[in-house]
Amino acid sequence: MDPTPDNLYPQRVSMSSLPSPVKSVMSSPVGPQGKLECDSASVEPGDPVRHETFFEHEQPLVVFQVQGVLFRLRRLPFLDSSFFAAMFNLPPIKGEITDGTQEPRPLQILGVTVFEFEQLARLLITPFSSIIRPFRVNESEAILRLSTMWDFEDLRQYAIKTIKEHQNGINPATMARMAKRHDVSE
Repeated sequence: MDPTPDNLYPQRVSMSSLPSPVKSVMSSPVGPQGKLECDSASVEPGDPVRHETFFEHEQPLVVFQVQGVLFRLRRLPFLDSSFFAAMFNLPPIKGEITDGTQEPRPLQILGVTVFEFEQLARLLITPFSSIIRPFRVNESEAILRLSTMWDFEDLRQYAIKTIKEHQNGINPATMARMAKRHDVSE
């Protein structure tokens, strides 16, 4: 059976099954007043919303907040990053909730867009061989940026390979800028 968007992400939850009044968002379009638009409702910029696809319920999980959107993902794939592995191996402070373990205390990711984090999450939850739709150049560049920043070497190499597959359709000056910006020497 060919995967379809409905069965591709079985952990997707509907609004009616959410246990709290937190809203859900599929992506992060911003409305005319600068508010996030989600499920026909606007959310104030300070109110976090659950990402509809990348908000899992399996354990152990880590909760991230990117531009007001909550992502709850399996922790295991993040251990491939020396950055996250070191963070997750820090001993917890006695009597305190560890950041990233619960919705009220997400790991705040600054300087990253929801779009960029969605691309990284998509690659982390889907084995390379199971990717249904290839990544576009802008998606691959987002993965390259975050994988370089957070030291995901396999994801970085995958992003470089994907961008190279598209290089005939990319202006050589753009390719050179991308290579310089993301420290790609190849």
